[in-house]
Amino acid sequence: MITQTAEYAIRAVVCLAANDGGPMTSADIAGRVDVPSNYMGKVLGMLTKAGITEAQRGVGGGAKLALPLEQITLLDILGAVDARPRRVIECPLKVKCHGELCPVHRLIDETAAEVERRLGSRTIADLLPTDPDDDFC
Repeated sequence: MITQTAEYAIRAVVCLAANDGGPMTSADIAGRVDVPSNYMGKVLGMLTKAGITEAQRGVGGGAKLALPLEQITLLDILGAVDARPRRVIECPLKVKCHGELCPVHRLIDETAAEVERRLGSRTIADLLPTDPDDDFC
């Protein structure tokens, strides 16, 4: 249901969150979450462009979260890599007699709206383990 890029982005953000806010290199994140290193750089670039992560240059630099965990939703992450659930606003078949959405496309749109609502209501803070002994990343 979500793209591989979106999955990688979620893994990266959760890994950064589990790192207590300190910067991590792209290669370090990639190794911990089993993502190709060169692709992780692209994913982090998209997350940075969306304002979810930020880059810290220099010795000890790397990527780190730009927002508190409680403010980053799964929908934000999916939107950063262009994987938001697509809403249906008109009949994709362009049938003129469908003045409004037909029952099939209405159901698809309602489902996309529910997915969007649920992903928008869960933050990264909700996904981290509460047991400090759990090694999440």
